[in-house]
This record gives sequence, C-alpha cells and structure tokens, in this order.
Amino acid sequence: MAAGVEPALEGVFGGGLSPETERGFLKVDEGGRTSVEGVFAAGDVTGGPLLAHAASFGAVNAVNGMFGGAARKAGAVPACVFCHPEVAGVGMTEAEARASGRAVRTGKFPFSASGRAVASGETEGFVKLICEAGSGRLLGARLIGAGVAELAGELSLALELGATVSDLARTMHAHPTLAEALMEAAETLAEAARA
Repeated sequence: MAAGVEPALEGVFGGGLSPETERGFLKVDEGGRTSVEGVFAAGDVTGGPLLAHAASFGAVNAVNGMFGGAARKAGAVPACVFCHPEVAGVGMTEAEARASGRAVRTGKFPFSASGRAVASGETEGFVKLICEAGSGRLLGARLIGAGVAELAGELSLALELGATVSDLARTMHAHPTLAEALMEAAETLAEAARA
C-alpha cells in the first residue's frame, strides 16, 4: 500500500542555504535549478510525478543544466502499476479531457480479441484511447492487462509527436503482439470518424 511520499530535506542544506520549496518539495525549473545559485535537484525531492523514469529524466536535465546545456522538455509521462494484471496510463484521462472543454471520443479494444493475449492465456483487460473528436488527435490512453506497461512508450511517443488515431491505425504493428491492440483501438476511432 502506498500512503504518500514526503521529502526529507531537514539537515540537507547548511551554510545558510535555503532553496525555495512548494508543498515541502524543492522548487526547480526545467533544468533542475533551485532558487539558490549553483544548487540543482532532481527526483522525488522536487515533487511532480514520483516515478523512477521521471527522476532519471530530471537528473539528465539537472546535469545538463550544471554544464550549461539545454533542458529537454518533459512531456507525456507514462505511469505504470506493476501488479497482475498491469495497469498503465499516459496523457489525459477521459474525465480530464472532457473537463478541459474538448469534444472527446474513446475507442476500446479488449485483449480477449488479441491473438497474442489468447495464445498466452492472458485475455483480461483492454486498451482505451482518448482522442479529440474533430481532429482525432490522441489525448491519452488507459490500459489494463498482462504486459501493458510495455505499450506505454509507444503511446508516449505518439502523444509527443501529436499523433492522431488515424496515424496509429495506419501504422503497421507486428502480429501477433499486444501492441496490435493499440492499432485496433485506434482503428475503431478512425472508422467512426469516416462514418
């Protein structure tokens, strides 16, 4: 059970250094800079998504910042729960997309219809894509099923590139793979747009 994370900053800074904090976390810019000249930070102590991959991304930005390099902009951050079945999500939820005032469509594909899932005996779960109704631009995805964390990277890339569900639907995926479920869910949305 996860009960929350709190930063442990007491005693970390000496010599009168007192970087600015927000809700107890160190406040940093995209390059990992704190409010104290020459002090950089990354990871859970800075708040944001408390995920190992987000911390690694922030650490690279902080090191680049230390040496005058440019920060990479953090975009779509995948979140995965490694339970059985796995749960993964990236981008907006359907509720978040609707709350933003967008007209939204969703497309779902069940793993019970996936050749790979059937062959492996892991048919529980689905892929759900959330897109903007007019443009078909992908806004987010939610997945549940064995191995879905492996699919989060493709969806993060699609979000970063501003892909539409038509882009996903016409991208050839190997058969039989779980990734085909992304293509199939996108195809249900692309078909609805053509109708």
